[in-house]
Amino acid sequence: MKWLRWTGLFLLFTIEVTAIGALAGGIVFPILGAIFDWERGWEELAMNGIKNIGFWAFIWAPGIAIVRCIMRAYRERHPDAPA
Repeated sequence: MKWLRWTGLFLLFTIEVTAIGALAGGIVFPILGAIFDWERGWEELAMNGIKNIGFWAFIWAPGIAIVRCIMRAYRERHPDAPA
């Protein structure tokens, strides 16, 4: 049943990275819109940020999730190894 645990962790890490990216995009785009005086509303800027940055985060998320799973597995097998 270890494969089920690692699959769940992989999906959790992927969702986590994607959600953080979407949240960051939803916050950063309206701020940049206010700074550069874009002629769109903050709701539209926030949605564009969520879509664009969330998409790019989703592209990177599986690779980051694989690396995090490997790091966690290594730490479990070698608890005395330096961090």
